Amino acid sequence: MNKMKEAQEKMQEIKERLDQVSVKGEAGNGKVVVIVSASKKVKEINIDPEFHKASEAEEMEDMIMLAMGDAMVKAENVAESESKGALGGVLPNIPGLNF
Repeated sequence: MNKMKEAQEKMQEIKERLDQVSVKGEAGNGKVVVIVSASKKVKEINIDPEFHKASEAEEMEDMIMLAMGDAMVKAENVAESESKGALGGVLPNIPGLNF
């Protein structure tokens, strides 16, 4: 039972660290930039003013979605890496849990 409590504490520490880590997703060669935390909370969306003026709504929506997807993949990679490192020695190797 002590291992379970230790794992819960580690998970809370990881969550707090992931809230502090930011990753950037881009689309259109930096015309649209999305910043998210590694815990996948959107922090910023930046759109180049020139692109904003020149683009159609559908094109801008597509670029935002691409940048969001890029940022979320990076956030997931950071979260997975943090979890594996922190929980590797705490939890036993259980099939289906990718730590």
